[in-house]
Amino acid sequence: MKQINPTLKKGDRVVCVHMDDKYSPVPAGTAGTVKRIVGDPFEESENLIEVEWDNGSTLSLVSSEDMWVLESDIENEKTSKKPIQEGVKKLTNCSQFTTGRQFCEKLTKKLQSKPLSDLARKFFNQLQKNIDLTATGKKIKLEPGTAHFDERYSELLRFYELLKNSGQCTKMLNSIEQDLESVKQKGLVMVVDNDEKYSLFNRLNTHYTNQGVILTQALLNDNKNWKSLSDIDTWKDSVLDSNIKDYLEPTIENLKLVDDTIMGLMEDESFSETIKSNFEYSRGRGYQVESDVAKAFREKGYEVFEFGTDFGFVDHFGVDMVVIKNGILHPVQASSTRKNQPKFFQFNEPNCKCWSVFPYGKTFRVETLLEQTKDIIPNPKRSTFLL
Repeated sequence: MKQINPTLKKGDRVVCVHMDDKYSPVPAGTAGTVKRIVGDPFEESENLIEVEWDNGSTLSLVSSEDMWVLESDIENEKTSKKPIQEGVKKLTNCSQFTTGRQFCEKLTKKLQSKPLSDLARKFFNQLQKNIDLTATGKKIKLEPGTAHFDERYSELLRFYELLKNSGQCTKMLNSIEQDLESVKQKGLVMVVDNDEKYSLFNRLNTHYTNQGVILTQALLNDNKNWKSLSDIDTWKDSVLDSNIKDYLEPTIENLKLVDDTIMGLMEDESFSETIKSNFEYSRGRGYQVESDVAKAFREKGYEVFEFGTDFGFVDHFGVDMVVIKNGILHPVQASSTRKNQPKFFQFNEPNCKCWSVFPYGKTFRVETLLEQTKDIIPNPKRSTFLL
């Protein structure tokens, strides 16, 4: 019999049944690994259970409010409740594989961190530039005079004027001035659907869950280096890493293989729905976090200027919004999970503190980069506070 809220220890696999978080709760059915258990500072005799969730979230379970079960109870109990089963299936993106399922799950996790994340980003960037994704839409160039370009350029101008009028963020301001000219000649490529609207496949270069599914299927389709793929699910990390790196070399052969794989997956109704729902889920979750962060800042008395255009030129700076209070301006990047080293921290300076914001329990944690030490290897120091 499945027990609700069993006692947990580090390393246990849990499944979220309900999380009482109004901002961006971990969805019911999401599995994760317990990393640490600490006392709840607000509730005597209660705990905060830190979990590394399979969907990338790091939100903690609150023992006084949330509900969970052990993953092993779900796997062993065939009569488990349908909503939990459906939730697990929906978020297990590799579950449609027979051979390759465990490989896909391991690869998907690895694609979240370097060096594979960097290689995959570069590979899929090249794919979108050099190959026609006929299964996912068509590519257009963002050029002056077109509606897609002009919309994004006007948002970049609005961003520039905000910084210029504040007299702050000199580094970022100088970089924007360069972009205002260079972006006209960059010939940036964007994927659109049949109605000429933005396609979610533009997000493939950073969407590790769909990357895992696509690369696994590409390897299974190709089979160029293997006598048999029957043992793929038992490959050691070193073998997986070595051979996936080979497939992430942006050669014409590899790009064509992955492009053909995408077309094949999109023709398969089951895989197609999985890929589309993965995109929609992550996009919607990102929008919700940004909206909730903006709302939280407004409730704290900040003036908030949001930049939410998909494939927007402001995205180049990692900025989702600008907040101003008492004449002090802060560029803000909002994300569903903590980012180890946001690139937009490079624009920090004495008169410009960039804030990285992410959900933390029932509130948000704000991090900013302070001074760097004078060590040979820079050692960024961070200041944090709750919003």
